[in-house]
Amino acid sequence: MSADTLETLDTAEASWLAWRADRAAGLRAPRGVLSLTSHHWLGAEPAPVVGVPGLWWADDDGAHVRVDGDGAVTDGDVAVLLDAEALAPVTGTRTVVVAEAGSAVPFVVGDIGVELALRTGRYLLRTRDPHAPALAAFVAAGEGVVVPAFGFDPAQVRDLPVRWYAGPRAAVVDGAKPGLVHHVQVVGEVDLDGTTLRLVAGHHGGATLSFTDRAEGAPEWRAVHVADAEVEASRRTGTLRVDLNRASAYPSHFNDHGTCPRPLAGNDLPFAVEAGEKDPR
Repeated sequence: MSADTLETLDTAEASWLAWRADRAAGLRAPRGVLSLTSHHWLGAEPAPVVGVPGLWWADDDGAHVRVDGDGAVTDGDVAVLLDAEALAPVTGTRTVVVAEAGSAVPFVVGDIGVELALRTGRYLLRTRDPHAPALAAFVAAGEGVVVPAFGFDPAQVRDLPVRWYAGPRAAVVDGAKPGLVHHVQVVGEVDLDGTTLRLVAGHHGGATLSFTDRAEGAPEWRAVHVADAEVEASRRTGTLRVDLNRASAYPSHFNDHGTCPRPLAGNDLPFAVEAGEKDPR
């Protein structure tokens, strides 16, 4: 093995370690995935929600909350949740409209964010608590704690044959919770050891490869996100570099309150990928 090859592998592992540290830093965020403590589907009639003041319901006009004048619920935004003086009390009835597959944190109760999300045409209320037990335990464990993962394997940095479609193809996938679906854009496909897997457009550019496999200790499904630069390079070379060491668990694998998309039908590997993150629970 040449010195250049060794240097490349060392760089890949160092980059992977940095990626794992970034993942852990995100989990320590006060309103990250570990802050989720509950979820409630809103019905058509005003009803109380455990732990949250007011009466809540949803219809074709959006999600609604009705509160009295005690100021227990305040207007909020993710960017200013920790700035209590910037929050204005909500009284009477307030309506919030969220785009499908989107979410917002329009209200706070004390320092708990009340998040509204729209999934498959239904409004979902979730609470994000910066003092959630799971988050507190992760933070208390120290900055060296990361998501459990298989060891780095340089052989899992793969250059895969890729075929990009002339245009995106609409598809529907199931969600983490029964009855939920997600609309995705399929943009191409790769060949991985005899199995053809389809790629979807990434939420923030690039492409995402989501799959199931047979690795013991891995979550039910995982995903590798490929950056724009790799996608553009692959259009010239016909191969897409996919680092399976970065196969990551979805937010719904960390607690019971996620609504994440499942892989496309057929994105099932009949063997174990012993690389990437393990089941965090």
